[in-house]
Formats: sequence, C-alpha cells, structure tokens
Amino acid sequence: MPVLTENFDKTSFQFAEYFPEYIRPYFYTLWAKLKDGHICVKENEVTSADWSALFPNYKPKEDLSEFISENDTHTPIIESAGNLYLQRYFKYETTIIRKIHSLIKTEVNPVLSSDTTRLYNALYPSDEETDWQAVATAAALIQSFCIITGGPGTGKTRTVSNILALLLTENPDLKIALAAPTGKAAARMTESIKNNAAHYPEKIRQTFDSLSPSTIHRLLIPIKDSIYFKHQKGNPLPYDVIIIDESSMIDVALFAKLLDAIPESARLILLGDKNQLASVEAGSLFGDLCSLPEALNQFSKEFIGRVSALYNRPLPSLNAPVPLSDHIVELQKSYRFDDNRGIGKLSRIVINEDVKGFETFMRDKDDIVTIDFTYDAHLFHQLIDKFELFIREPDIPTAIKLMNKCRVLCATRFGRFGLYQTNKRIEAYLEKKGLIRCNRLYYENRPIIITQNNYELKVYNGDTGIIRTNSEGIKKAFVETESGIAEINPVLLNYADTSFAITIHKSQGSEFDDIAVMLPEHDAPILTKELVYTAITRAKKRVLLQSAAQVLKDAMQRRVQRGSGLHNRFDP
Repeated sequence: MPVLTENFDKTSFQFAEYFPEYIRPYFYTLWAKLKDGHICVKENEVTSADWSALFPNYKPKEDLSEFISENDTHTPIIESAGNLYLQRYFKYETTIIRKIHSLIKTEVNPVLSSDTTRLYNALYPSDEETDWQAVATAAALIQSFCIITGGPGTGKTRTVSNILALLLTENPDLKIALAAPTGKAAARMTESIKNNAAHYPEKIRQTFDSLSPSTIHRLLIPIKDSIYFKHQKGNPLPYDVIIIDESSMIDVALFAKLLDAIPESARLILLGDKNQLASVEAGSLFGDLCSLPEALNQFSKEFIGRVSALYNRPLPSLNAPVPLSDHIVELQKSYRFDDNRGIGKLSRIVINEDVKGFETFMRDKDDIVTIDFTYDAHLFHQLIDKFELFIREPDIPTAIKLMNKCRVLCATRFGRFGLYQTNKRIEAYLEKKGLIRCNRLYYENRPIIITQNNYELKVYNGDTGIIRTNSEGIKKAFVETESGIAEINPVLLNYADTSFAITIHKSQGSEFDDIAVMLPEHDAPILTKELVYTAITRAKKRVLLQSAAQVLKDAMQRRVQRGSGLHNRFDP
C-alpha cells in the first residue's frame, strides 16, 4: 500500500492500478483532477511530481504511445497543447469547439422586414446611454450563435422575450425550445418570458402561451440505462430556435451532447451569469466561453456594421479579431439591485475581490444585508420563523409558494453549519414551537427537494414540494413540477431531502425573497467568491450571512479555477 498523503484519493488510485506501473501517475492525476471539475491537466503536473510514495515501483518510460497520443485518436489519453485529457473529455471539448465554429460559419444575415424593424425601434427607443439589451437583441437576430450574460435583474429573460417576439414577427411558424439544467430554472424562465408578452401583438402572445419549459435532459430524451440521448448529430432537435438558461450549470459532457444535437440551421442562444458557480460535474464551459474575449462588449467593425441596421449607435470596436467577441453580450445594468447598497453592492464587492470595499460595507449599516460573524441564534431564528407561514397555510399550492419565499443556503453538507446539521437545527426549533412533529420520515409539512431525476414519476432534480395529508387522509408528497403540482406516494421518492436548508449549489436557478447563508467556521477549498456571489444573489429582498470573519474574507479572494483547453484550442 502507498503512504497516504494529505491529498490522496483512493478512488483515483484504484482506477490507476488497472494500468501498468509506468503510466499510473497519468491516470491517477487525470481521474483525481476530473473529480475536482478539471477537464484536463498540464502535462508537467505529472512529469514534475514525485510519485515514490504512491507508486514505489514507478519508473518513467520514454515511449508512452500505447496510452498517449496527440489529437483525436483511440488512445485512452490525449495530449493537446501541453494539456492531457482522458479521451472522452477531449472529444467532448472538441465537439463543443467544432459545433460553435459550425454555427458561426452558417450564421444568418437577414434583411429584416419593416414590421420587425418597427417593433425593434418600439422596444428599444433611442437613448444616449448604451442599451446592452438592445445590442444583445440585435446580435441574436443577425447570428446563429449568441451568448447573453449578466447578473440577476439585468434583464436576460426580458431580452430573450424581445428576441423571440422579433423572430416571430419575421417567421410566425418558428419552432422554439426553452430549456435549462433544472426543471425549476426552465419553468422560471418560461414564466418570465410569458409575463413579458403583454405589449406584443396578439398572435405573438398566443405563441408565448404555448411555450413549455424543459430540462436539457428531457429536451434531448435520455435512452434508458445509457449515457446517450435520442437526439444527437444523426437525429437533431426539431427546433429553429433553442434557448438555454442557467448555462453556467451545464457540465462539459451535457454541453457537448446538447451542441451535438443542435441542427445546423438552428439558432442557439445561451443565457447565464458568468460569475456564478460552475457545474457540479466537470467543466466550467460557460465561464470559459465568456472569458475567451479579453474584454466583453467590444466588437469587430464588421459586426458593428451589420448590427447598425437595427442598433445604429456607437459601440466599442476591436482592432483585431478575438474569439467569440461578436457573439457574447454582457448586460450590465441591474434593474433589481442598487449597486450602491445591499445585495447589489455586496455582490459587486465579492466578485471583484474588493477587501477594502468589504470593510467599508461592514462599517456602513445596511438594512438589506446582515453579516454576522457570531452565528447569532436570534438572527437565525428571525429568518426561519418565516417558515411558519407555509406550515399554517391550509391551501397546498399557496403553501408551496410561501415555502419558496424563504430558504437557508449552506456551503457544505457536513459540520456544525453544514446542510444536515442545519436542517436538524431548524426541525428542532420548529418542533419546539409546536409547528411540526418529526416523529417519522415523512412527517406533516416536511419540505422536500428532489435530488435525482425520476422519469417515470416525472419529477426532476431540483423540484421542490411538501409532505401533506390529502383530502382522503393519505400522506402524500405534493411536488411542484413543470406541469403543475403532482401528488405522489412519498415512499416512491427515494431521492428526496429535507429542504428547510439546501446547498448553495442546489439553489442555482432559484430565487427567494429572504435567505440565510451559512458558511462554516473553518476554511475549505470549496469556499470561493463564486460560491458566495451565487448564494447572496439568490435573494430578492434580504440576506443574512453568517460566517467566521476570516473564512468569508478568504472565500472572497479565492476563485474557481478549472483546467480547460478552450483558450488554447479556440481560434478566432
């Protein structure tokens, strides 16, 4: 057995043992890094390391061609531009790059009708200040591939609503797909788009009413007991316009399979916040794509010329081509948060790693954000007292809405302020107040979150619900799904957790009026500025952030860094 080091990964070691001694460090490193979200690793991470502790018989071998080769071959490890990949992940990245290039090359350059131009001008009247929503809309109209990024409240879904209205003005028969990584995120996007439709012509409103949300998995249609989907390159999706929200949550495997299924004639629009957490699984593709240009919202002179038919106002220009610069627009103005106070100010401080700004924020009293370094139980109880509203509400749909107005978000699963202990603490407090009785697993008014897709029951990862006794006296789980509230035997829900508190990762794609964010007492690698930013921007009204002071400051200065080859492989 090897000497166990601090960073020893048993699973990766067992994986490496399937291969000859001279190649084991490569497989060990790749598998361990993949589990941490890296698509690839630098070759010198393997060659410069001392492997004597883990692999005492290891002797470097000059000829590794049996296991490592360049580009897209059949060896298990691929070397490209100094990076090493497991073959499958190299192919995923290759698929993404090739498909985006393909969409760009087949872009549209429409001569828009007078009706479309008139509607565009009505939606975006002239303004001295640059209207980035108007720029994003124009970019999506003249191109087959477009990324729209921006923080909460910057108008991503409003912009997409306008894009769809304009596209439908050009072609009323467009087939449109709306999807997101989770059902909740997809449903929220679709609802927002429909809510924006009041000022559109009647025929467009009718089309909006017919739109239905979908998870990406259900859009692609999984093949049972397989990692593959029905829709792929040989059987592309039957849509003209495909819009994906919360794209930062998509891992490299799903991203590749999604792009592989996009028809060459389709228009793909990706929405997301580049500053949010990356996917739970390997990859940070949305953030990687958004970071390909050195600076966002700077465009080629060719693009500015093309877009001027609609947006005929000055835009920053580039002297030389930059990968994807014309295809990414960042919405910069938040209509929900004030940059000078509360959530807006703190989120900007966090993402900019502004320690001095944070110290100033702490000195100034803020009635929207409360930061507590003592884990004050009274402050915590003030927030969780809001759960009483849904518990006492007899109408189940109303109770679910009230339940989703408040949530506790945990950075970790274990520990005193981790997910499991926090849920137990909330249960004990509410039980002491006589609001719940935790005498069985499926107790009355237990809030739940689905943690794994169940295609037979039609409930999906991220769906939330409540345990209640129905009108016939039978205990049921009432789960909020895309098609309404489903009444399910809770015994069938093998993958459901109590959800007074959920992880910050699980909160992505959701919004709550009030939240408490719980960071642990001790520092951990998982604590990053992206995690803190994602957590605090889940709230629409108020945030309670409880943390050890140094833990929060360290988290603000640590960023997610995942190995990726996009910057080396993506040509202008």
